[in-house]
Amino acid sequence: MWWDGQNLDKPLDGPDGIRWFFRVWHGTVEGVHCQRLFFWNEPKSETGLVELRGSETLHVSRIKQWLARIARDAAHRRRFIRPLAFPLSRHW
Repeated sequence: MWWDGQNLDKPLDGPDGIRWFFRVWHGTVEGVHCQRLFFWNEPKSETGLVELRGSETLHVSRIKQWLARIARDAAHRRRFIRPLAFPLSRHW
């Protein structure tokens, strides 16, 4: 289910002025708790997904730290670049 509230979908501005958008999903996949952190820039030219499973899942405060790091650190963000289909709720 989509994790609404707690400002997890709040856009963040990177140091280069690019605005980053986020959606967080959490649920069970094949019997394992899973979190998916989706991200994209304003023109949707760069999109990606961080998938955390089982013991890798994070508390909401740590998720916010991950999202902030994705917005500000291009090298970190490149590790998770992946094409996304929009609207997310239809395809994921």
